[in-house]
Amino acid sequence: MDLVWGVNVFHLAQDLDFTLREAFEALTPGGWLVIGECIRRYSGEPITMEIVFQILGSFVDAKIDPQTRPTHGFLTLEQWRSALTRAGFVSIKVVPDLARLSELMPPFNLGAVCGRRS
Repeated sequence: MDLVWGVNVFHLAQDLDFTLREAFEALTPGGWLVIGECIRRYSGEPITMEIVFQILGSFVDAKIDPQTRPTHGFLTLEQWRSALTRAGFVSIKVVPDLARLSELMPPFNLGAVCGRRS
């Protein structure tokens, strides 16, 4: 495939590293992974909309690892970048530039995390 695209689903992966590797393997060289997600500004930060998800098993039933995925649910920018890098992706970007945008609008926490298979 040239594109693997998902919106509001990859954070639900029980084993995020496995899921991202599967997406990577499904792509042809030069193909892109594009995932739309809520993104935490910092680890452990509660995001208002996730309060309703806390009762869903699929939201909380994730493989937790203190180094790679310290909590269930949404990840930070750095956690997403690290996860995509571990899966083999290059040219990793987050659109819009949430680091810059958060200075102007702190509660904004939505973005597209993109990575390319080399």
